[in-house]
Amino acid sequence: MKIAYITPEYVTENYFSGGLANYIFRVASYLAQQGHSIHVVTLSNEPSSTFKHNGVTVHRLRSSSKSQTDALSALHPYQQWIRQSFAFTSKLRSIHRRVGLDLVQVSQYNALGLGVFALSPVPVIMRTSSYQPNIDEKTFEPPEKMSEHVMVALEKLQIKTAPHIIAPSNTLKKIIQRDFPQRSIRVIPSPFYMEIQNTDPSVFDKQIGNKPYLLYVGRYQLHKGFHILLDALKDIFPACPDLTAVFVGEDRPTRLGPSMKRLALDSLPAYRNRLLFIEQLPHNQLYPIMQNARLITLPSLSDNLPNTLLESMACARPVIGTIGASFDEVITDGQDGFLVPMEDPVALADKVIQSWNRSDLDRIGSAARDKIREFAPERSIAELLDYYQDVIDDKA
Repeated sequence: MKIAYITPEYVTENYFSGGLANYIFRVASYLAQQGHSIHVVTLSNEPSSTFKHNGVTVHRLRSSSKSQTDALSALHPYQQWIRQSFAFTSKLRSIHRRVGLDLVQVSQYNALGLGVFALSPVPVIMRTSSYQPNIDEKTFEPPEKMSEHVMVALEKLQIKTAPHIIAPSNTLKKIIQRDFPQRSIRVIPSPFYMEIQNTDPSVFDKQIGNKPYLLYVGRYQLHKGFHILLDALKDIFPACPDLTAVFVGEDRPTRLGPSMKRLALDSLPAYRNRLLFIEQLPHNQLYPIMQNARLITLPSLSDNLPNTLLESMACARPVIGTIGASFDEVITDGQDGFLVPMEDPVALADKVIQSWNRSDLDRIGSAARDKIREFAPERSIAELLDYYQDVIDDKA
């Protein structure tokens, strides 16, 4: 097949910070290795260009500078979206003229698919990986700026008009169908494999060493449950005197303050020496930190089988996840990980304290690694390709 993926981020770009880029990289690279012709069109801070990366043809589209974006958003918050949507659609049509694409998959973020739905000469599938109204509801952070209201409206319009929709989890499907009960959404799990063969333990060796630690990986955001973990640590630290809390990810402003890292330091002054913050890392440096964690906690309020969960389980470490945020679609409590109620710092603290000194954590971690084989690309991508073929046949 000849397939194009349209995304706001990809692993070739120095700014990417989410699981979307990693998801597309794993799918695109695997398909390219299987002989398919794969194109990825991504926004970039670099000049527009086309090049090969891991067998995939990558097309960079230069995004506007921050000052340009801010100026546009202040006047007309939809103008930036129009420019980007037009640029993606124009590039897509150019690629199709040269290679004759069979199918396009667009990411939901920033409503990139709306222009493509209307103008693409080939079948289009939208993959949704979050739903902003649900995140706003869980975090009590409703849109404030005009641009935020516009993007939520565009996201909803995109869901209404997408020719075909896929989602990685039943949790997300159910959330979206509460607002759009008539929409058909196909659940196809994200493929997972350890794409890094040679890891780099330098960050682990330098910053962590032989400390036993509880690990949090992800953006420091409310919908990821960062503040829930901070509340839980007030009980965890006294009960587990040897525990260090390690955070790896990108600090973000929230309604609780301009820096969640600063919030953590201010809310836990007696334990500052047991809080360790590490900036976002590439996988070759992140995996050694995951592999050596005693426990990994992902206390999300809204999530969608995140890559961090799959990566943690593949590293054979027990994950503490939340019920109702998709983790319970994979984890069986006490067997291959642990589950706690959402938004419950007391339950999270109790689970960490109960689990910290368990003698069978390695067994649970091994069971987690075995469970993750269900996401092997020969299964999940085979299912994706079958769906692609169904869509292509329907279009014919």
